[in-house]
Amino acid sequence: MSKNLATVPLRLMPEIDADMRNHVRRRGDLAKLITATLEHVPLTTVPLRPVHFAKEGASETLCKVPAKLYAKAKSTASERGCSVNTLMNSAIAAYSKTLSNQKKRSVH
Repeated sequence: MSKNLATVPLRLMPEIDADMRNHVRRRGDLAKLITATLEHVPLTTVPLRPVHFAKEGASETLCKVPAKLYAKAKSTASERGCSVNTLMNSAIAAYSKTLSNQKKRSVH
């Protein structure tokens, strides 16, 4: 099964990292969240966010996701003329916002 997974190195902007970690509870949930992001966010049209890192502000992480999804992200980033990291930060921010909106609606 591990040959069907790709190890994705991500540098997350601090606000995106904090937002995303509000949605994960246990070890392994981060990979599930990133997999869901790749499955549900339209990578070809998600608005790209400028990604700036201060040395002390970037959160670096590795996670395993299905290799096909990572390959799709890499090819989409290339087509859009951005890095995979920029595309992933943008997609995670969009997906995290969707999750937050769903939580707000379920509370009311």
